[in-house]
Amino acid sequence: MERAGSYGPQETLAQRLLVLRPPTDARRAQALTPREREVLTLLPSHLSQEQMAAELHLSVNTVKTHVRIIYSKLGAGSRHDAVAAAYKSGYLP
Repeated sequence: MERAGSYGPQETLAQRLLVLRPPTDARRAQALTPREREVLTLLPSHLSQEQMAAELHLSVNTVKTHVRIIYSKLGAGSRHDAVAAAYKSGYLP
């Protein structure tokens, strides 16, 4: 049997399934934990990390860790970029 593409005879099915996949940004955003989402909702508020920690009853180091992971998962290099990516992905209204 001749291969019809990189997925062989299932190429048509594979292409249809690939179209249904969410964009890369949405897949990354879906990987956020509930606590990361809580921290994310405070990022646009311009609260300091110390203030966010107090608000969420967490240590400052825990907030810093969550923020660093959020940046990574959203492909952001700064707080501003993370907030923009969160709006784009639908995490923030």
